[in-house]
Amino acid sequence: MGLRTVLCGLAVLCLTVAPAAVSRGGDEEKGSRITMNGVITHIELEGGFYGIIADSGERYFPVNLDQQYKVNNLKVRIEGKIRKNVMTTTMWGTPLEILKIERR
Repeated sequence: MGLRTVLCGLAVLCLTVAPAAVSRGGDEEKGSRITMNGVITHIELEGGFYGIIADSGERYFPVNLDQQYKVNNLKVRIEGKIRKNVMTTTMWGTPLEILKIERR
């Protein structure tokens, strides 16, 4: 197998998993609970993904956003937990585990 083949394979792998969140391990219970109003927004970076922009202007990367809420400009109310022990490849927003979400 040549170096070019290996590099191409790695490039495809990186592009495939770019928007995925990856746990760094550690205590899964760490994180602050928050409640907020915000807007689900489609972000055109790293192949595209959905983020949440809170009414306060804070940006959050939802690590478990259900498919039915992946709607650009959808207004929502969210209860969640900030995940300090999670890193994402999107490098956009604070990782957030959604505990409860509803349209508003």
